[in-house]
Amino acid sequence: MRRWPAITLRAFGALHIAFGVAGAAGILWVYVGYANRALSWQPGHPYSRQLYYIHTVVDLLCVLLLIRAGVALLRLEPHGRLLSNIVLVSELAWFLVELEAVMLLSFWGGTESLVLASMQSVSGIGDIGTIFQELTGYPLIALVATNLAYRKQESQQSPPASGKTGFKAGGGPRPETVVRVFSVLNIAVALYGIDVVAVWYRLAKDGMVPGIAGDPTALAIFSADAAVALLCSALLIPGGVMLWRLKRRGIWPSVVALGILVGFFALEQALRMLLDAGMKGPNGLARSRASSLGVLLFIAPPILFNAVAVLLVGRAFERLEGKGG
Repeated sequence: MRRWPAITLRAFGALHIAFGVAGAAGILWVYVGYANRALSWQPGHPYSRQLYYIHTVVDLLCVLLLIRAGVALLRLEPHGRLLSNIVLVSELAWFLVELEAVMLLSFWGGTESLVLASMQSVSGIGDIGTIFQELTGYPLIALVATNLAYRKQESQQSPPASGKTGFKAGGGPRPETVVRVFSVLNIAVALYGIDVVAVWYRLAKDGMVPGIAGDPTALAIFSADAAVALLCSALLIPGGVMLWRLKRRGIWPSVVALGILVGFFALEQALRMLLDAGMKGPNGLARSRASSLGVLLFIAPPILFNAVAVLLVGRAFERLEGKGG
């Protein structure tokens, strides 16, 4: 059983090469025999050819790097982990960017709708190099499996003093693991927060959010909530980068974001009570509830996340520096 990490790495190395070669062959087949006929200019999707070339270049880079990473995994080379992580994360990121672009472009008309139609017209041929990976969820599966295998292999080669892989002598996860987990979470939460703000703000501006549509006061409060959430989400990205490098100052963006969010929440609630005092009857209550939507979407969730992050990451750095045992 002690050989399973090497077997796993070589198996995924072979799969990397198989998916890469199949993807490269698919790209070549589409380009030579199909693309010119499929990409003739049409008024309904005028940007198909440009988008096809963008997708093809990205796909080709991914499959070539996937083949190179597969060779490194087969040989059990140390840098195989880095190469594999780069290409797999890039493929996942590209897939998410495509989904996000489709969703955001669907909110607009005019030129944006033509771009969306053009994206849809090339979705079958532009992604031919990685489509089998997307359909099987291979990038995510391979990312988790190869990293677990590398970690286990490293622990077998140089076991920690406590004799427990991944744990300190006092029990619990290693502090550097906690910090790096929150590094990834910071960036993921930041990108998700920016996405939520963009989508909901656009819906509110277009009058598609019940209770806010047609009410300039509620829309103004909602917009202020969105702006604060956008700022605090952006702060988490550099913080996540610093935490990945195990820099203690990486916690400060979360501290600043938490302070801004809590302060803004307290100020907004105080102003809300003053404004609501002058509202009489059910109409005033309805407006108050509608204008609270921004707090539920943009303010409360990041307050909870940043509070947990500050507490756990701070404790992890204390352990990492030998202060907390």
